Amino acid sequence: GNRNKKSGPKDALESEKERIKAIKALADANDYDAALKNLMADAAGDFHYFNRIKASTMRERHDEVFSRVNGCSNSEDQTSSPDGVRRICYWVGENDRGNQLRCHNKTVNHPYDRLPDNLGMLRPKQLDFCYYHVRYCINTPHHGDRPIKINVANEFAFCNECYVMQKGHPPKELIRIPGTRRKRN
Repeated sequence: GNRNKKSGPKDALESEKERIKAIKALADANDYDAALKNLMADAAGDFHYFNRIKASTMRERHDEVFSRVNGCSNSEDQTSSPDGVRRICYWVGENDRGNQLRCHNKTVNHPYDRLPDNLGMLRPKQLDFCYYHVRYCINTPHHGDRPIKINVANEFAFCNECYVMQKGHPPKELIRIPGTRRKRN
C-alpha cells in the first residue's frame, strides 16, 4: 500500500537515521562483518549516485561546449528554463536561395519579466526565441511598457539604442545568424 506514496526529505532523513542505528547496533553487537557489509553497500550506492550525477553534468558540459563551438553561445544561466528543460528557438525561415532554415539556439529567459510557476514562485518568463530571433528589445526597464522592435538581430536581443548603450556602437548587420542551419526533410 505505501509503495506509491511519495516520500519527502523528512522521510529520507528518518530512513537514514534508522540505517545508521542498525549499523551501529551491529557494531555494538560485535558483528563487524555485517556492519562493514552494510557500510560497503552504502559506499557502492553513493558511488553509483555520484557517477550518475557526474555523467549528467558531463553531458550538459559537452552540450554547452558543442553549442559554443557551433555558434550558439548563450550563457547557461540566461537560457535554461526555470523548470530546467532546455528549449530550442522556434524560428524557421529561408535563406536567399529559398532553402528552409531552422534555428538551433536555446531560447531566452526574459531578464526582467517574471511569471508564477506551478508552486506560485516567480520565475523568469520563457521566450519562444533565441537572442537573435527575439522580435522586441528585452531591456524593458529602459523602455517602460512600450515594446521596441529590434531592427538588427544581435547577441543581446537589444534594440539599436540599447545596443549602443551596452557596446558603444550600433549592431552590425549579420550575414548569417549563428545557430541557423538548413532544415532537414
